[in-house]
Amino acid sequence: MLQTPPEVAARFDAAMLAAGVAEHHRPHFCRWLRFYLDFCDKYRGEPTDAASLRAFEEKHGSNL
Repeated sequence: MLQTPPEVAARFDAAMLAAGVAEHHRPHFCRWLRFYLDFCDKYRGEPTDAASLRAFEEKHGSNL
């Protein structure tokens, strides 16, 4: 599994903090972020593209 780039991880952590995500839930959110980045890498999707997110949700939606 790919590692989340440090700058992305820092921004993601800040977003979770701002959104009030409980600390004990954050590792799960980070895990799904890594799954999403792996998905984009495997299928050559751009992580910032909404179409990539929709494709990821279609593939993994019942597990999210």
